[in-house]
Amino acid sequence: MTGSRQYSDAVLASMQALYGRGFLSPGGAAEVFDIVEGLSIEGREVLDLGCGIGGASAVLAGELGAARVLGIDVEPDSVHQAASLIEDAGLAERVSLELVAPGPLPLPDRAFDAIFTKDVFCHVPDKPALLAEAYRVLRPGGVFACGDWVEGDDSPETRDSRPAYEDWAARLAASGLIFHFDPLSVYQAGLTAAGFETVRVRDHSAWSEQDGRRQLAQSESEAPELRRSLGEEGYRNRVALTRSRVVALAGGSLRHVHIQAFRPGGDGAE
Repeated sequence: MTGSRQYSDAVLASMQALYGRGFLSPGGAAEVFDIVEGLSIEGREVLDLGCGIGGASAVLAGELGAARVLGIDVEPDSVHQAASLIEDAGLAERVSLELVAPGPLPLPDRAFDAIFTKDVFCHVPDKPALLAEAYRVLRPGGVFACGDWVEGDDSPETRDSRPAYEDWAARLAASGLIFHFDPLSVYQAGLTAAGFETVRVRDHSAWSEQDGRRQLAQSESEAPELRRSLGEEGYRNRVALTRSRVVALAGGSLRHVHIQAFRPGGDGAE
């Protein structure tokens, strides 16, 4: 998570047009279910780490039955919009939202049964430090459930798609978004160093590639609306960005993964 506003109102509107209300990254609500597949969320206390504008928090509390969800984020505008979404969903009694500063989490030890985070750690420069914080605020037996974009292996098989990955990353940076992409090994080493055990990784790249192709088709069918919200240049950049992401995923220079890791002890969220 970072401490400056990264998403303009126009970008927020266009992302939600593509991904669904409350979501700022591909996959939307459907991927929330995929990330927590096999886990028991009902009746649990959940931290939505990097909650953005509240889509995942609403799914965790509403459709997955979490007893309490705390959504935290570093961007005031996002937290404000999340509060509106949660209020509209009738979930304000079970979902609370908090603006935090980048760095150590301002939360007590062993406070949550589960941590959910979707496409957030790719914004974080020091992933091991935040993974250690995640471990600290989980109860024994608690689970860390994460979906994220990771850099693919630099191998002969992936090099043909490397220009597409670099174009995708450059376009994100040019639009003002701050990312720190790392290979999966950085996450795995950080989880182990923090003390997590039973780390499960599922490659989600093929699904993400197909979802990207769907978004390209949607961008074409909804071109007038997207052009109005983004302007012609913004629209063309959005299409080019999605196309580069699809090519990078297909060629392996970019991966999307789901990670579940457990803090030892307790009865867990399995």
